[in-house]
Amino acid sequence: MTEQQNANVLKFGAIALAGYLFFKGTVKPLAIMPVKVANYFSRLRFLISGVKLKGQNLEFELFVENPNEVPLQIHSVVGDVYLESNDSKTIYKLGNVTRYGFVTIKSNGETKYAFSIRLKLLQLAGALSDFLAGKLKGRYLRFIGTININGTDWPLNLTYKI
Repeated sequence: MTEQQNANVLKFGAIALAGYLFFKGTVKPLAIMPVKVANYFSRLRFLISGVKLKGQNLEFELFVENPNEVPLQIHSVVGDVYLESNDSKTIYKLGNVTRYGFVTIKSNGETKYAFSIRLKLLQLAGALSDFLAGKLKGRYLRFIGTININGTDWPLNLTYKI
């Protein structure tokens, strides 16, 4: 082999090694990590433990139970809150939830994650009339939205009985 051929073989080997290391270090983890996070997310339990009216805000206490040995991180929660009845004939949209910021979900533990919505009187007119008429029995609050955990959006549908 000539010196030129040796140099070409060396260049090809270096490119092949760099490609392999790139695949092993970048492409493979990006393909495997979403599957692992999906498995971790499927084991999480979400529970709304309380709702408080504070001024014009409705504050929710969301507890996230993580039975995994890996801590996860919540990046954001976005969605809508509705007041619904068991017969599903009357549904009132109370407001939107947008909470951004990082909160770590402890491994093998429970983490409190609080968020609130600002109530708007125009959206509450029907709900307030039902409340004054004593028709709020059998009602519940429903949160429908997404939660971003470890950079991936997951659907979230939670209820809280009033």
